[in-house]
Amino acid sequence: FKPTAPPVTLPTLEPLPAPPSFQVTEGAAGAGLSVVAARPQGPMMGEVRPTITFSRPMVALGALEGEADPARGITIAPAIPGAWRWLGSTSVEFVPKGPVPYATAFTVTVPKGVRSVDGAALPEAFTFSFETPRPRFQRTEPASGWAWIEPKGPLTLVANQPVRDLAARLQ
Repeated sequence: FKPTAPPVTLPTLEPLPAPPSFQVTEGAAGAGLSVVAARPQGPMMGEVRPTITFSRPMVALGALEGEADPARGITIAPAIPGAWRWLGSTSVEFVPKGPVPYATAFTVTVPKGVRSVDGAALPEAFTFSFETPRPRFQRTEPASGWAWIEPKGPLTLVANQPVRDLAARLQ
């Protein structure tokens, strides 16, 4: 005796609904090029990768890097070795070639007149600043406030970055 399975009935599939319409408001269509996001700003921690997002496409997707790359005019002062790379058509990220100096304030400038794919120009230069971490002691031995310290005992200081001539500066 072999049991037979009941016949399988597949549900009927409904057609997909029409996609929502895409509308651009009159104000946005007439608006010029602007920077809508820039990071990092102020004191920062972690990996340094300045990123700028524009309000309009700046490069065509799939376009090869060339002389017309709008990121070529963006500057970082003081200069950091590295290159700008596009993350889609509206965001560009700076990728440093090596470690970025600590305890340094950097200014990123997008120059006036940079153009989007549709020809819109940035009306004014856009500038933002960030600062890499300053030296800070992460650990001391003996710990601060320790009551039993020998005058000639060892002292250990661990900082978040190399500090030039630290021993010569201790008193």
